[in-house]
Amino acid sequence: MKKAFFASIITYLIFFWQLFLPNYNFWKSDVQYTYIPARFYLYEKIFYENTFPFWTERMFLGFPIYADFENAYLNPINVLSILLFGPILSYKILHLISYLLGSICLYLWMRKKGFGYIGYFAANLIYFFNSFAINHQIHFNIIAGLYLFPTIIYLFDEIIEKFEIKKIILASLVISYIALWGHAQTTFLVCFGGLIYFLIFAYKKISIKKLVFFGTLLLLLTLVQILPQYIPSFNLYQTSLRESNIDFRQGSLIPRISSVVFIPYIFGEINNYIAPQLIYSEYTYTETYIYIGISTLILGVLGVYFSKKNRLFLVLYSYIIFFIVVSFNANNPLLTENTPIISIFRYWQRSMVLFSFSFAILVAIFLENFKEFILEKKNLLLSTILVLIPIIYLYTISFIPTNFLEEFKYEGFNRIKVITSLNNMDKIKNIEIIIFIVLFLLLLILLNYIFKDKIKNKIFKNFAPIILIFTVLFDLYFFNQDILNYRIDNISNYEVPKIEEKYNNLRILARKQNLEGMENLYVKSWSPFGYSQFREDEYIKEFNNLGIGNLKRSKAEYPRNNVDSLENFGIKHILEKELDISVSKKEVELIKENIEGEYLKKEEGKIELKLNSEKAQKIILLLKYNKNWTIKINNENVEYEKEGIFIGVKIPQGINKISIEYIPNDFYLGIYISLFILIPVSILIKFRKNLYE
Repeated sequence: MKKAFFASIITYLIFFWQLFLPNYNFWKSDVQYTYIPARFYLYEKIFYENTFPFWTERMFLGFPIYADFENAYLNPINVLSILLFGPILSYKILHLISYLLGSICLYLWMRKKGFGYIGYFAANLIYFFNSFAINHQIHFNIIAGLYLFPTIIYLFDEIIEKFEIKKIILASLVISYIALWGHAQTTFLVCFGGLIYFLIFAYKKISIKKLVFFGTLLLLLTLVQILPQYIPSFNLYQTSLRESNIDFRQGSLIPRISSVVFIPYIFGEINNYIAPQLIYSEYTYTETYIYIGISTLILGVLGVYFSKKNRLFLVLYSYIIFFIVVSFNANNPLLTENTPIISIFRYWQRSMVLFSFSFAILVAIFLENFKEFILEKKNLLLSTILVLIPIIYLYTISFIPTNFLEEFKYEGFNRIKVITSLNNMDKIKNIEIIIFIVLFLLLLILLNYIFKDKIKNKIFKNFAPIILIFTVLFDLYFFNQDILNYRIDNISNYEVPKIEEKYNNLRILARKQNLEGMENLYVKSWSPFGYSQFREDEYIKEFNNLGIGNLKRSKAEYPRNNVDSLENFGIKHILEKELDISVSKKEVELIKENIEGEYLKKEEGKIELKLNSEKAQKIILLLKYNKNWTIKINNENVEYEKEGIFIGVKIPQGINKISIEYIPNDFYLGIYISLFILIPVSILIKFRKNLYE
């Protein structure tokens, strides 16, 4: 165990040593503009204002920020870590702990399966430090699932062998922790991978009754923990742009560029990355570069030949086939917009979580057998067929016509032909390093095979696998430098955006500085801008009609020739460099009508007004409509209705006190249902032996 822990730490330090420096962190992209601002906001609201941020006015003219599960506001471990260690250090700590937990569980599981330290070192390196894993460090929620997948495999294996309730509870805690980071696709992938593993290894080992009991109890325990988050998230999803604007083929790989798995940077490095311009806009740097290592590919394929065709191999091969089918879904006519699960997510190359795990273990199998290098002849034909199946599949579907390909720019196709042609491989940067790695590996393996019976020196036989591991390490480290340099940065010069206090709790267009994504959460003014995967479809259309098309950036253009129209959205000021353009002159700008009144309280999610109405009338509250608002007039609950994106409510004549408060009823509903589910959970645990024995 000590050796494994030491190797795990050393490998982490090799790739992520900068994280131990105070001023360095994962940065740019989603980290800088989404995750860190959301963490700062949560910290500010709880630590300084002693309230929980169910509703924010700092983005989208009001938004149930907790319901966007990608913020992980209802992940208890995440929230506790933020309160204890702050918004940035907390994630560094969670990142290291998640990695170590996954890494050690990988070791414990591999030890049970007969692997030694050599196999573990290689598997750990390949699984946790391939380009896919490093490139997605900007996605905190994906990394949570990727790092803890080996923990799920280990716990499921323990459950199959010992079938202890405490292990099922532990498994539910791990799955719930991943789910509460809010990346549903990754949650599905690790659960799917765990399910495949469990079904294959449990076959004829545990009874059908036990299998049903396990599945039911695990599901119920997980639901207890995630429903308070997933019910409001589902309700928000139904109104979101994402619900109506997802194409599962988005980012789909095509067979002609399958070389991204084993050839690095075929479209250039970050400073000259050409894929979106020449081929397809959704071939982003993050999603397209999933390099697992040319050394990993060679050793993994050889691992197929040395693998016993047992349950473990069936699991690994299933993962590989799944990756190939879903990652290249655009060319598969059997996968349509009606395909369950597949059709609700995009960028299916994220199933690299499973593919990289498979190759990591296959490489470990080869290294464990490298000393003896014994190939069974009866295994050769079957292994060759299994290696050829994915290749033949990709070759076959490359000829299948698909409307999806019309979206590609055909000059880009010519570029792909050049890049992937063996006659033009010299156009890839550092291709000589790739060639050297390939030749070195093949030479070492060939020499070992030729002289395996003549070499009696145990030192050489033990040293050769270590050389192979260092070759894989060099391969992954060298070819991940561009990604590492892009993903980790010195943030000491980064300044948290600020706006003068006089604009606190006022809706403004803060164009004097460019607030991108969720950076509006840093300032206490209220904003129509922001970013969320769950941004409401109707809201986006409303602002597009107004002439504001890009809500991700506060410097987005607005209708300069019709500034007065912004008053109908409760906008008080437009801040332009040295200019302060006053938009709404009303004292109570959050009411569309001109009514005499004043604010008694004005906070995010809670507003109290005193209005003097000359007549009984219906007014429009310029607060984003949401069914979770509670409105009281003179301390009595009243009904309200949807008026566009805002709220319509009737008020009586005279002076009235109006109280408006956001109460997260769907969150409380989730808690009530979770508490109810504890009843059958208790029954299952108490009478478990009667149920499956």
